[in-house]
Amino acid sequence: MTEYNPIFERIVGDQDTNPERLLAYALYKREKYNWTAARKAEGKPPSDTDKSVFVESCVHRIDSYLAEAGRALDGYAQAVVASERPAIEKNAITGRVEQAAQKLENWPSFWKQVGTGIVSWVASLVVLLIVAWAAKTLGIDLIEALK
Repeated sequence: MTEYNPIFERIVGDQDTNPERLLAYALYKREKYNWTAARKAEGKPPSDTDKSVFVESCVHRIDSYLAEAGRALDGYAQAVVASERPAIEKNAITGRVEQAAQKLENWPSFWKQVGTGIVSWVASLVVLLIVAWAAKTLGIDLIEALK
């Protein structure tokens, strides 16, 4: 049966979904593995006392494990962003071009607007001519009526 490990509790604790803390614990475990392998290679497998002393010495290095984990994750994030930068930039530019094209497609064309303006002007002119003709036919002086 494995004994309780205070390092896990101190590094990870209840933050078992925090990748920085989990990586820091993995760094501790790598150091412990390397230490154990070195002891075995020397022909002196670590005793329980040796293991306790090692764990106690690691308690004082928790901040360094966390710092190293932070640097590793930061480096990984920067590498991912750097490798994906061309695709991100391409998608950003393509998206902006597509948005602009969509706006242009939704705008009525210049000549369509000119045509609409001419039709509106002609319709207004016809209405005014009808009103003027009706007023003249009925004998209404529009200028006098407006005074």
